[in-house]
Amino acid sequence: MEIPEKNNMPWRRWIFGSVGLAILVVALFAAFNLYADTYGIRWTYTGLILRGEDPAVVRTGMELNQHLYKPAYVLAHPGRFDSFLFGSSRAGLIDVRRITAGNFYNMNYAAGLPAEHLDILKVFLAKGIPVRNVVVALDEFSFQIRPDDHKDQLLRIPHPLVTGDSTLTLFGRYFLRVPEGFEVTDTVRKIIGKKGARAFEMDNRGTISSWRARDEQIGRDPEGYRRSPVFQEDSPPYAGVYIPETIAVLREMADLSRKYKFRLILFVNPIHWRVYLNHADTLRAFKRELVKVVPFYDFSGLNPVTTDNLNYYETSHYRYGIGDRIVERIFQEGAARTEGQFGRYVTADNVEEILARERDETARFPASHPEAQGSAVQPQKQDPQRPEAP
Repeated sequence: MEIPEKNNMPWRRWIFGSVGLAILVVALFAAFNLYADTYGIRWTYTGLILRGEDPAVVRTGMELNQHLYKPAYVLAHPGRFDSFLFGSSRAGLIDVRRITAGNFYNMNYAAGLPAEHLDILKVFLAKGIPVRNVVVALDEFSFQIRPDDHKDQLLRIPHPLVTGDSTLTLFGRYFLRVPEGFEVTDTVRKIIGKKGARAFEMDNRGTISSWRARDEQIGRDPEGYRRSPVFQEDSPPYAGVYIPETIAVLREMADLSRKYKFRLILFVNPIHWRVYLNHADTLRAFKRELVKVVPFYDFSGLNPVTTDNLNYYETSHYRYGIGDRIVERIFQEGAARTEGQFGRYVTADNVEEILARERDETARFPASHPEAQGSAVQPQKQDPQRPEAP
């Protein structure tokens, strides 16, 4: 005996109602994410790519995904730049307008890794972007984080030309998802007209300018800032050490420099002493292998810059003035008379001497700096490579 058709109606209503509710929830999440645009994806595609906006200063109330935005910006302005500074957000404090050796764009992005730089460089070369100079800033985490660890992090998802994904796939990852708590908080602040906690500012050469306000704070009480609790914070531990893989990436970059006739410059960032002490051994091992690829400038170690808190905003990011000194050292002084200077020029001939000196300096440092002796260092509350507004 057949069940009357009308008896199936409650089930159909339930199914249609459930599907409709699911669609409504997804649509609400998508609408929220489009409005919030936490990582600047809507803004990048509608403002930069579709409308061709090119402001002298980019100001957003969001955490802009520079891994995606910056390649898109360079590709949208072919021929404007012929030189690129790659690095993490630390390199974002280097004003590339001071470099006269080429038309530089600062390609820094949060926790930038050599493999990510190489992928973007390959895209530029494939798309015919002129490349005259490539400068790569290296950090203690450059060889301690796997690039694959970034692929699911919304702040660090690469440009579609790097991943091979479609634009629709990219939009789905950003907009068809449940928003995080901080996004809801920041969006509410945005709606009521308050400045977002993660306000971001960058010039049209890619240099981050969000930290300028911190300089004003430091200037009011330099000695007080030198003793600030932010300098008690340490970097988080890393999962592993990937020196051979990182060296292979940099060697491929060096091969490209010879093939395409561009100048390749590598340097190690000035790492705050508290972070440096935790990674000194692995850094020396990395440098020993790095010099086999190309000579490089080394601003790390325990020197008058890295041991003075006043040269840093916190234990991760150095100040703009230190970025200026890096530019002066590399592009105006050359490789001569490196003895005792900020930014030792490391070659195959002097690497062992320099590493031995660094080892001795590291061993002696705690004796003259009580704050480095068995201090109870607390992990940083935020990702040390995540560029946040001061």
